Amino acid sequence: MIDPASASAPLLVPSLGGFYATLLPYAEALLRFTAGIVLLPHALQKFFGFFPESKVPANLRQLATSLDNWGYCPGMFWAVIVALTELFAGPLLAFGLFTRVAALPVFIFLALSAAAHGKRDGFFWTVHGAEYPLVWAVIAFYFLINGGGVISLDRLWLGFEL
Repeated sequence: MIDPASASAPLLVPSLGGFYATLLPYAEALLRFTAGIVLLPHALQKFFGFFPESKVPANLRQLATSLDNWGYCPGMFWAVIVALTELFAGPLLAFGLFTRVAALPVFIFLALSAAAHGKRDGFFWTVHGAEYPLVWAVIAFYFLINGGGVISLDRLWLGFEL
């Protein structure tokens, strides 16, 4: 088993260690915020018709059709689940409130999305492949395991993480 306290490699410039340690919580919070908040426009698109110029399914009906075609039936049920995950779990993850609980459906949804896109469209995100959802799924998995971190509402408001 790896001891996290001794897992990091020695620094080439040891005097930067304090700088890195100081920035780590902010970098983690920025990654968590970005990973969660990017889901919100997708939910707004599906539920309220925002961003119609996007080349992804622009509403629940279009997403349901895609999901039915990929074998996730009934498509409308799963379209609503995906959109609710984006609408609620995304912002919770972004702000680090109930982080692990929020990260679980985000991870599942993005991992399944990566698998479906990979099977149908290949790897590269430029052709709607698995690359993009795979990267975000791995980030959601990190917060599922690690929690929200020092700069999260879990710690600041609740004083604990689930």
